[in-house]
Amino acid sequence: MRRQLSLLVPLFVGWTAAVMLIFIIAALDPGARDNVLLHPALNGFPWYTGLLSNLAVVGWVVASTAGFLGGYVAWVGNRKAAARMQIMGAVVTVAAAFDQLFQFHRIALGTDSFGGRALVLVTYIILGSLWVIINQKELARTRVIILGAAMSSLLMSATVDLLGNEIVTSRALFVDGTTFLSALAWAIWFVTTTMDISRSVVHSGVLPDRTDSDDSA
Repeated sequence: MRRQLSLLVPLFVGWTAAVMLIFIIAALDPGARDNVLLHPALNGFPWYTGLLSNLAVVGWVVASTAGFLGGYVAWVGNRKAAARMQIMGAVVTVAAAFDQLFQFHRIALGTDSFGGRALVLVTYIILGSLWVIINQKELARTRVIILGAAMSSLLMSATVDLLGNEIVTSRALFVDGTTFLSALAWAIWFVTTTMDISRSVVHSGVLPDRTDSDDSA
């Protein structure tokens, strides 16, 4: 447990910076805050509009890239279970990135309604649950507290987005803020897990250690 808590340092630093940014946005006047919280594709603006939405997309992209890289390294290192965990997670993350960027569940699928959003939420819960169930042994060997933080904040975001102003007064800020926190934690988990897998594969002797190669040269 102490080791798990010590591994939370990257998440603590990242989330502290993210929460500070969210509070700064909350302190803006309503007009400026609305501009920051806009979803670019949903409102017909250029793709670079909407700070928090775009930062979340960056988080998903970093997470998926690290996931595919970790999956490749694990596969080369004959860690098939770890490779499956990373690649499956990366595929789900790519779907989240595209949905965040283009708002497919509202535009392409025409689900800008309670029933439609509920269907999307259930779909993500099923995909996430399948990923966890299939890879539970490998996931248990990773930084599970960070992964839990990522999943919990994303679930809060989806729930408030579904139920709207019945839960919180500033729905857009809460939804975008918690989505950003989730994407950040998700990226931290994938990057650190990929680093752990890479170290393990190198130390097992499957891949050459650059330090040893340089010394022998």
